[in-house]
Amino acid sequence: MIQMDPATRNDWLRTLFSGGLLLLAGIRKSSFYKPDALVYGAVVATGYTVLSHGTSNKMRHPDILTGIVTMLSLGPSNMLYVAMITWIVNVLELLHEKQKVQSQKLSTIT
Repeated sequence: MIQMDPATRNDWLRTLFSGGLLLLAGIRKSSFYKPDALVYGAVVATGYTVLSHGTSNKMRHPDILTGIVTMLSLGPSNMLYVAMITWIVNVLELLHEKQKVQSQKLSTIT
């Protein structure tokens, strides 16, 4: 993470933080029926993570589209699951962006 540019590093740090909250909330959800502050915090952190990366045309990002579609299909009672699915797509998008940047660097070197 040291060799990343600051914007990408911040994206990954936000993703890791919201992933940790989702993990804790997912583990605790199995023992509690009603959502608590941890579940709401994990959902909000994931939403912020997804909406804060990228600079142009955010509605075309796969993670935002996935969040909208899964929210409409699963409903508001399953927001933790919607956040988990959206977070996974966000990680895949960040990995894709990282691979694209690396291939651009290789093409400029040769």
